[in-house]
Amino acid sequence: MKLKFILILICILAMLFGTTGPIFAITVSSDLCQEKVSEPGVGYSEVIKIFNKEENPVEIKLYQTDYKYFSDGTNQFSEPGTESRSNAVWIKQLPQQATIAPKETLLVNYTVEIPDNGQLAGSYWSMIMVEQVNQEELELLSSAQRQMGIHQMTRYGIQVVTHIGDTGSRQIEFKNLKLVKGNDKRFLQIDMANSGTRALRTSLWVDFYGENNGFTKKVNGTQRRIFPDCGVMQELDLTEIPVGNYKAVVVADAGEETVFGTSFSIKINE
Repeated sequence: MKLKFILILICILAMLFGTTGPIFAITVSSDLCQEKVSEPGVGYSEVIKIFNKEENPVEIKLYQTDYKYFSDGTNQFSEPGTESRSNAVWIKQLPQQATIAPKETLLVNYTVEIPDNGQLAGSYWSMIMVEQVNQEELELLSSAQRQMGIHQMTRYGIQVVTHIGDTGSRQIEFKNLKLVKGNDKRFLQIDMANSGTRALRTSLWVDFYGENNGFTKKVNGTQRRIFPDCGVMQELDLTEIPVGNYKAVVVADAGEETVFGTSFSIKINE
């Protein structure tokens, strides 16, 4: 909701003050998460595809950052290479800027060179940011006569993920299970944290059992990727479950016979 409000506000201000060019001239057509299973001492190549939708050339800049996210909805962007499981310094040959011709797709090639270190295990990741540069606005902001205006940009984040073989511990923790109400609906909020060293893509569901342990209903969450030391919050709609006392069995399936679970008692009121 907060993000939607900010986007609406930006659009209103843009109409009031005017703009200096296309705001959303580029799109990234390649995957926004580029994953690879590899081994220490091995290098591999990847490519980012960026399309210019406009009739004029577009300038872009590329830069790196580390990235973590948490179940409270916050995101943490830090200097590349500062996080313990960052692979930012492994990324080589990444250009800092480029020009994309009208209606053309730019191929940005880069390599990932994994150190020859036998102690590496689990998953390592970082972000490559692709940002559209509005040259007219940059000239305005750098001029001696600064004016009130709005700096608008298009920015994409590409996750670069390196998994070391099949190594790394796999562990999901369930925290802060909470029943909340809103808009005449009931929701079960579940915080999930990856306390292992391997990134996991988990599918979540909750089975509800009523009196005499009779099965009542299965409620599905969404599939989410969770990196080590990161977390997400799942919100499941319980509106259709009748009032009563239940045993809830929470299941997170990470594939390859890797399943995590917990159970608890819950009372659903009007």
